[in-house]
Amino acid sequence: MSFNTSTLSKVNVATTITCTRPASSAGKKGLAVVVADTSSNTITMPGWTKDDQTSITGPDGQSIAFFVLDNMTGSDPMVVNTTAAQDITVIIGTWGTRATGTPTWAVTPPNTTSNSSPIAISLTGVTANAGDDIAAFVCLDSGIDTTTWSLTAFPGGYSLQNNFPSPNTWCPIALITRDNMSSGATGSLSCTATATGGTGGWSGYVVAMGSAVANNQLAWIIA
Repeated sequence: MSFNTSTLSKVNVATTITCTRPASSAGKKGLAVVVADTSSNTITMPGWTKDDQTSITGPDGQSIAFFVLDNMTGSDPMVVNTTAAQDITVIIGTWGTRATGTPTWAVTPPNTTSNSSPIAISLTGVTANAGDDIAAFVCLDSGIDTTTWSLTAFPGGYSLQNNFPSPNTWCPIALITRDNMSSGATGSLSCTATATGGTGGWSGYVVAMGSAVANNQLAWIIA
């Protein structure tokens, strides 16, 4: 088992959102990435471990955060809170047979330029072990909220699980995944975001999750 399923939830001008729970999440490893409007908006997700929060200071300004939850029960909390009433978008993904604990991850240094469509995005990669599953969350900072973005290109071997939300939002996120990687560096992940108008900056997270089976075999060999 590898990628299971994912959901995208969004709300306009609020300090809390109850996200849609991914189906069949019991026993899975959960990853959540949140984009909230303004670059100084503190993001929390009760019951989940927060591994990072990063500010995108332009062209509009967003806060992005990355959360992890191991051994999901199927009734886990799905609430995200922010300190300022702004637009919020959340993608929650689940994976089976993954090792517990903090995965290997990288956050891409924010691009704060008012880039016109199509936007060439380069996400910072990670070094994977054999059998790792990869999740890449593409986070945009939309310069206006009347443009609907689409992730129109991404690396071969990856699958698009969630495209940027429609209708429009200040806080677009998309998710691409790849199962059962070979060992070695993923390299930068090149993607393209397009829209009919408007501009955007960008950042994102690339995450490598090890196999629980591989970890159990290693522990058995050491013992």
